[in-house]
Amino acid sequence: ALYEQGNNLNRAALSQIHQAQALQSMGLYPLAIDRLKQLQTSLQDAPTSLTKISVLQRLGDAQRGIGRLRESQNSFRHSLELAEQVQNPDAIASAYLGLGNVARAKINTLRQASFTTNDQNIAGHTQDAAALCVADRSNIINSGPGRQLSQAIACYQAATQIPGLTITTQTNAQLNHLSLLTETQQWQQAMAQQKDIQNHINRLPPGRAAVYAQVNLAQSLIQLKEVNRPGLSWNRISQLLTQAYQQAQSLNDIRAQSFA
Repeated sequence: ALYEQGNNLNRAALSQIHQAQALQSMGLYPLAIDRLKQLQTSLQDAPTSLTKISVLQRLGDAQRGIGRLRESQNSFRHSLELAEQVQNPDAIASAYLGLGNVARAKINTLRQASFTTNDQNIAGHTQDAAALCVADRSNIINSGPGRQLSQAIACYQAATQIPGLTITTQTNAQLNHLSLLTETQQWQQAMAQQKDIQNHINRLPPGRAAVYAQVNLAQSLIQLKEVNRPGLSWNRISQLLTQAYQQAQSLNDIRAQSFA
């Protein structure tokens, strides 16, 4: 049925992607994965497209959600290859974000540990972030937490460096990077990162993405404030959350209101 001509192909595929997302939102990850794998097989001989890339990235998200990290890594790696073929900036950045999230998943249970990382070296050589993100990919899953932290940071940085990104994708990449830095107690780097993010959030169009971005920034700022980093106030954090809730109300978005 998916091999109908023209837009019918994308419409049918997108409908199945949305069904898989609904299954995932209900916690039915194995069913979502099965649905996406069936769709991936159906699209195998179709030309490279954003739809095929979206299927792979949704599949990678679902696989990561139930701890199938090697499979998730492979899905995002494949999506990166296809995204680079079609040269779509947001698709490329989303693939890097996915790879960063896979590396991050292995260290989420070690948030209070002390990590040895070359984060400052990465920051000083950001042009190498993409190379570091995809380097030794077969060893990411089995490497130590310090290496995984460096890998995740490099992937998030690579995502922000893609020319032509939409402001929404760029902000999401920065927020992921910031939350990783705060979770792993990289306080100095986190303070530097949060300053740029606020400017990008101010440029986001009204919508759920803007609401979520403000709440995510507030969550990271709370962690920074709780360790008494200078230059932050509870008033600023409160204003962020209040603004997010008011925007969600104006959009009549119950889900976003609940998140805020």
